[in-house]
Amino acid sequence: MKHPRKLLPAHIQKHDRSCIAWGIELIMKMHNVIKPTEYPLQDGRTPCAYGFTHKEIAFLKKFSINAQEQHLSWNDFTKFSYKEVSRGSYPIISLPLHRYVELSPVGIFTDYHAFVICDYRKQIVAYTMLREPHTLHRVDRLEKLFQACAILEPECEVHVLSHSEV
Repeated sequence: MKHPRKLLPAHIQKHDRSCIAWGIELIMKMHNVIKPTEYPLQDGRTPCAYGFTHKEIAFLKKFSINAQEQHLSWNDFTKFSYKEVSRGSYPIISLPLHRYVELSPVGIFTDYHAFVICDYRKQIVAYTMLREPHTLHRVDRLEKLFQACAILEPECEVHVLSHSEV
């Protein structure tokens, strides 16, 4: 499996809200099932309609990638991350980042963002694409990121999509 840090400098997010597709395509590139220049989800008809559901898990299985979705508390996620990275696997996570008001229908919604978890100088970090401008960003203090998300969603858990070869 390729290390995500080798792929991330050239791996782009093509749409403001296609971060989950960005993460799934990164998984596919880590497993060498698509070329670094290919974006089958983000170039598709619904690039912003992806999640960590049975649909995406079944899609990855077609490429001999065994994916598993789970919601973890911060403590469980921390242990899980170290275990995954130590075995050479780099999960994708989704966390709430901001709230917005939708006027039709009126409501307040939380928007989610995707990150890839990996190691950097013997530390667990997260990489993501910033939306404005589209640039790669490394988050060194994951606990601060989670604390900020918990303000938006007090019952916040880390939504994880882990993967391995079948």
